Amino acid sequence: MGAKVVHLMVVDDEPMIRELCADMLVGEGYNVITASNGREAVDLAISRRIDLVLMDLMMPVLDGLTACKMMHEDSRTRNLPVVIMSAAGNVRERMREVQCLAAAILPKPFDFDELLQTVRHLTA
Repeated sequence: MGAKVVHLMVVDDEPMIRELCADMLVGEGYNVITASNGREAVDLAISRRIDLVLMDLMMPVLDGLTACKMMHEDSRTRNLPVVIMSAAGNVRERMREVQCLAAAILPKPFDFDELLQTVRHLTA
C-alpha cells in the first residue's frame, strides 16, 4: 500500500512567497495548489480536496481571517485545518480571533523546518 497523498493549499498574495513555499512542500512529497487571496482560497477549499491550508492574514480581495471564518462556517470546510502565516504585528493585533479559528500560527518570515513540522503534525 502506497503512502498517503496529502493535499495542501498555500494562500499568499506575494507570488514569490507562495511559489517558494509550494516548491519546498512539493519537494517534500506534498500535493500543493496555490491561491493568491482569501476568496480564491474559499472557492478552492469547497471545490477541491484539501487536507490543510497555509494562509497569510493580510491579502487583497478577501483577507485571511475573513476567509478562515467563512471556511469555519461552511459545513463543507468546517473541519479543514488552517495554519495562519503572518507578520507578528498582524497576528498580535487579531490574536483572539485568529486563535479561535487557526490550527496553528506561524510568524513571518517563517522557518521552513518549523513549517514542515507543523504540516506533518497536522496531517498525520
